[in-house]
Amino acid sequence: MMIKSYDNLKEILNAYNSVYIYGAGKMTRELLSRVSHSDFKSFKGILVTDKSTNPSNIMGLPVSQISDVKINADDFFI
Repeated sequence: MMIKSYDNLKEILNAYNSVYIYGAGKMTRELLSRVSHSDFKSFKGILVTDKSTNPSNIMGLPVSQISDVKINADDFFI
């Protein structure tokens, strides 16, 4: 699914109960600086391959190792 605009992103995120961001790098920080996660109650956190090399949270969202999270078929990933 391609995100074409902020309004399109908002529609997509509001359509899902659980939204995760994959990766804890520069692009994640950029995304979170542009949108307030309080606007999207569906944000559940940030997933990474190796939590030991990442912070415990970024801008209030918890960072979790992907292997430790139960992922459902209806979860959405950015």
